This record gives sequence, structure tokens and C-alpha cells, in this order.
Amino acid sequence: MLAAQLLEIFAQCFAKLSSGFLIERVAAQTRRAEAGGLAMICVWTLLSVFAIAFRCGDATEWGSSTRRCSSSEPLIVVIAGNIVTDFVLAIWLFPTLLALSLDKGKRSTALLLFGSRAMYVHAV
Repeated sequence: MLAAQLLEIFAQCFAKLSSGFLIERVAAQTRRAEAGGLAMICVWTLLSVFAIAFRCGDATEWGSSTRRCSSSEPLIVVIAGNIVTDFVLAIWLFPTLLALSLDKGKRSTALLLFGSRAMYVHAV
């Protein structure tokens, strides 16, 4: 169970980084904005890995498949961080798309496609 949760965190991390790199490729951002967004994803990943790995206490319990953890606070932090990073990725490109000289239909389609990430929130 622990390995599956950790793999899920890393899969989400790589998906978020892939979205960040796609956004950078589509519309160049300033170095500061790009580094801030990617750093936020990396910080979320590190905090999530430690929160999941050590939520039941000592590392000696990792081998036990029947462990019960009474604390759900680390999971709430992981889920909240996931929501925040997904929301930031969803709106990251909006200012650039709004500044383009596209007709209303094409602009709305682009905003909808890049903003659709905000509709998907996956709880760990």
C-alpha cells in the first residue's frame, strides 16, 4: 500500500512537470515564473513523499501490511497541495492567452482546454 501511494505521488509529479514544460513550450514565461511554478511542484512532491512515508511513525512498520494509521492530517496536506498545484497549472497560461489577438471562439476554446485541469482533482 505504501509503495503504491508513493508511486502515485511520483506519477502525479511527472504529470505536473510535463504540463509545466508544455506550457513553457507553448508560451514562453519569464524565468522567475517558470522556476517558481516548477519549484512549487517539486516542493509539493517532496512534502507529499515524506508525509506519506512517515505518517504511521517509525520506518520499522513499513514491512507490515496490516498497519493502521489513526492520523489523517498528512493526507489532508497532500490533497490540499495537490489541489493548489493543479489550480496554479490550470491558470498559469490564462494571462498569455488573454493577451493574444484571437477571435472569441478560439480564445475560449484554448482557455477551456488549458483550464480543464482545474476540473480534475485526484485525492491520494
